[in-house]
Amino acid sequence: MKSLMKIYLKYVVSVVVIAFVFFFFQVMLTLYVGTKLNLNGGPAEGRKVYARELASVLENGDWTEEQIEGILAEAGAEFAMVLDQKGELFLRFHLPQELDRNYDAGEIASFSRWYLEDYPVTCWDMSGNLLVIGYPKGSYWKYSVVMTMDNLNKYMVMLAIGLLATAAFTLILIIGFGFRYFRKMKTVVCAINDLSQEKTVCLQETGTMGEIGQSLNRTSKILARQREKLQRRDEARTRWISAVSHDIRTPLSLIMGYGEILEQRLSLDRDSRKKAGIIKEQSLQIKELIEDLNLTSKLEYDMQPLRKEMVCLSALLREAVAEAVNRAEENGAMYPVQLEISQDLEGKFVQADSRLLLRAFRNLLNNAVNHNPEGCAVSVNAEIEEPKKRKGEQQTGWANLSFYNSGKGLPGEIEEFINSGTEPDSGTHIMGLRIVKQIILAHGGEIWARTNGIELKIPLCKEREE
Repeated sequence: MKSLMKIYLKYVVSVVVIAFVFFFFQVMLTLYVGTKLNLNGGPAEGRKVYARELASVLENGDWTEEQIEGILAEAGAEFAMVLDQKGELFLRFHLPQELDRNYDAGEIASFSRWYLEDYPVTCWDMSGNLLVIGYPKGSYWKYSVVMTMDNLNKYMVMLAIGLLATAAFTLILIIGFGFRYFRKMKTVVCAINDLSQEKTVCLQETGTMGEIGQSLNRTSKILARQREKLQRRDEARTRWISAVSHDIRTPLSLIMGYGEILEQRLSLDRDSRKKAGIIKEQSLQIKELIEDLNLTSKLEYDMQPLRKEMVCLSALLREAVAEAVNRAEENGAMYPVQLEISQDLEGKFVQADSRLLLRAFRNLLNNAVNHNPEGCAVSVNAEIEEPKKRKGEQQTGWANLSFYNSGKGLPGEIEEFINSGTEPDSGTHIMGLRIVKQIILAHGGEIWARTNGIELKIPLCKEREE
């Protein structure tokens, strides 16, 4: 993208500018410090002045030892000597013993520029002869730049201070540029986060991030149109299912009514009445399936209004279990149901749609019956999980419910659907459990599938004031 290349180039230019400023500032500081030290100390010019003065005194011929020693002391020199054109030594003043000798042309060429046995020296032409003034070892740093060690130490300290100041200034520039890019990128990241939460995004379409802003704004509009289309489609699907359910309900009621009449007509033979009863039962099952389809469609698209009220959970559980017990007796007591409710759950309330919550409990109990035709024992346990104290919450805990049976258990793909939402194969019928999951989640609860049953967690409310 062009905008990304712009950001990259702008960042590169910023780094180059910062590096140039750093280099320029450091060079100027070095020159300034060097100039100030030369003006204060003046080592090179000062040594030439003393060499010129000493040479003048010696050339005049009218000099004394005290006069020579005074000039050397004033110059800070340790010794002085004069060599003729052949390098023979004919004048010496405080000359160290190891230097008291004649010198050839090579030696003279070497020490005249650098050091003589580690002594910094200054040479001066004196009418064909060579005046050599020597200074104490370690008193001068004499290579391409000549200065006293004291000035060199000052120079290094000032350079270090300047380097730190320049590094601090550079760091401030880098942080400043980085913060600018951080703010811009933060805007982009927040916009992407808003898109993920189905919020509308409107960014500026100018500047470095202009192209990215245009892309995100365009994406936001496309997603908004898609959401609108999906919403209209979902609403149309729900209305269609509701309309079909309504249209089927009338002829289905007639079939069920006629089936019941035929089942009770004594003039028919026993086999015919039995078939009429089967027609009535199957018609009732079709009616329940249509109602389930209508309900799951509304729950999936948040079109089912929840008529929440304070509901006593233990009473609702007893009602569902009582219906299951009556149904078990009709089936020859093949499905004994056991209910255990902890004492601390008695009298506790949930904010719920009692009709839907009762429907979820019925579906769980019916599921054990429908998938275990040979019979099984069903157990329902209910207890309280102590809440985590959070400021401002009205919740006083969770109700943990478990619906287990001794039958063949849930298939693995149904467990996976309940626990992770993975849709099973098209041949697997999970309408009842799908509705249970939707109802529990709609009430802010949680649901897990185990091999031999289902576990629920429903938030409790404060006790109802009498």
